[in-house]
Formats: sequence, C-alpha cells, structure tokens
Amino acid sequence: GEERLEGALERIDCSKAAVTLHVRNGDGLVPLTSPDIKNVEFITYRQDLMGTVTCGPVKGAPKVYATWRAEGGGKRVVSVEFLPK
Repeated sequence: GEERLEGALERIDCSKAAVTLHVRNGDGLVPLTSPDIKNVEFITYRQDLMGTVTCGPVKGAPKVYATWRAEGGGKRVVSVEFLPK
C-alpha cells in the first residue's frame, strides 16, 4: 500500500499538529505529512550529508525518493532516501 515519489526536497514545515515535507517533482510541489518528524525514516549513503534533519528550507533541495501511503485523504510520509549526486 505504499508508493514512492522522486523529486527534490525543498522544505519541511513543522507545527504542533503535524510535519509537512514539500517535494517538487514533474507534477509540482507535493505535500507529504507526518504527525511528527521522528516518525519519518531518513536514509542516506552519501558522505557529504552531515547533521540532523530540521524544520525549514532544505539547503540545495536535494534529490530524494519519498515513500508514502494514502491516509486520511492525504499522503503520509514513511521515509525519505537522499539520492546520490
């Protein structure tokens, strides 16, 4: 029941109610939500990505695969994999 989206991670908006990751692909800006950023698995094998994932704009809008599933009329993000350059 999960789907994968390829695009560029532009920003992460955080509020008390939810986290929204904005991924741009050929269809435009796609919002993916989660109740908490801790519920999203972030995966990378790249040596140039260091630090933690935080709310706000994402420097360089890296290319990602975002895995999500339909939930409550929206797209619930499960994981984000940062792609090689």
